[in-house]
Amino acid sequence: MLRDKIKNKKYFEEYVDFEQIRLEKRKKLITQVIENRGVDDAVRKALLSILNYRINLVNSEYSLGVKNIDSIKMAEILADIKNVSFEHRYIELLWLLSIGIMLEIEDNDFNQFVELIKKYNPEDYLIDFILNSRVDWNQKSSKFKFDNPYKNLEEVIMLAEDDKQKAVERLKQYLDKEWYKGHSDSGWYEGHKSEHNTYSGYWCWESGALVKILGLDDTILKGQQYYPYDMVHWQD
Repeated sequence: MLRDKIKNKKYFEEYVDFEQIRLEKRKKLITQVIENRGVDDAVRKALLSILNYRINLVNSEYSLGVKNIDSIKMAEILADIKNVSFEHRYIELLWLLSIGIMLEIEDNDFNQFVELIKKYNPEDYLIDFILNSRVDWNQKSSKFKFDNPYKNLEEVIMLAEDDKQKAVERLKQYLDKEWYKGHSDSGWYEGHKSEHNTYSGYWCWESGALVKILGLDDTILKGQQYYPYDMVHWQD
């Protein structure tokens, strides 16, 4: 069943097919270059396109309504992006990390996230909180890489210590009024209006990760436009 509330099924079917073709072509080309000269700065920059295609495919397949959520193979994604530099790619790192939490990926795969983040070391409250829920990260930054909109999630986390109902209500406010607006400077903002079919879906993956970590009852979030309810409950 289609999950996205903006585009139709035909749009996403065509989008997924197109992105998969682009991904395979680019992977083949980069593999050939690596075989010839190894991984250099030019290759690392080219690998950013692989990261973009992978993110787009996760978003669009989920938007389209893929039934078996665990068919999103994080191990394959991690293999493709292991040489990517995540400097200036905070959002993509947060999204992939959050999806890994929701899908409860294997320790070996999760540890690859840890190694990627060690290289980037964003010193970010939210990233540190998510990592510490799964591994002994031993870093607890008090700062946010981007205050807008992510600092609002500190209230959700703090409220959950004493009142989980208030925490999920605050998370709903974040989703309804703050998350999308807070990304007005992002390249994907208002992508659904583009004539070039760049829209893959708007999903606040970190909200689902926090629901899992904090043990919140997300009943009031079901049907919320940006909340990945089915991914949180993929095992139900």
